[in-house]
Amino acid sequence: MDGAAKELFNEMLEHGIIAAEIAARFFCLRGEEYITLAELSLCDPQWKLPISRLSAKISAVLFLLDPTVRISEESRRTAGMILRRLERARKAKRAQNAAKEKRAMIAGCIERARKMGFGFPKDLPEQKIPVYFELLQKKREGELKNLQRSCPKVHRALVLYFGLDRPSAPEYRTMDEVKSIMNFNSRQAVDGALKSGLKRLGIKPRVR
Repeated sequence: MDGAAKELFNEMLEHGIIAAEIAARFFCLRGEEYITLAELSLCDPQWKLPISRLSAKISAVLFLLDPTVRISEESRRTAGMILRRLERARKAKRAQNAAKEKRAMIAGCIERARKMGFGFPKDLPEQKIPVYFELLQKKREGELKNLQRSCPKVHRALVLYFGLDRPSAPEYRTMDEVKSIMNFNSRQAVDGALKSGLKRLGIKPRVR
């Protein structure tokens, strides 16, 4: 097998594609002794299939590794099913990796906020994290105090939205929650106040 074919075959094995396991055993890829298809069907309860179906599975794997291989219609259907299952497995793995990366990113943000002397809102949307840290920096530099003096309502909206009213245990609030607490007429009014506050602080708005 060339590099691409070997990579695909290993991926099938990694994701538990039964046809790939059968092919690996039949071709003795792990150093086993040769066995017939009839003997192969006795190796694993999942492999207890008619010889024709075992052969179709092996042929389907060979076709996926080398599309020039001539195979039966049954093997083509099997190859299609393998590809669909493999794609589902890839999607699941991507989602798992993304979730793992997000957990690591959040853990890093929590540690970074702690070093700055603040907590981190656990429900803060990912796209708003950079704004949160910019606000922490502005708070440390005293610029939030200046905003409070010049535009108290705008300041309070920002503080409530990002949970800065409780620095050690901040709680992210939605626009609707800020609207209710501060008696704004609409979510649009809250949005306007937040954008105005961020603009005054020199921070690019990312509040939606």
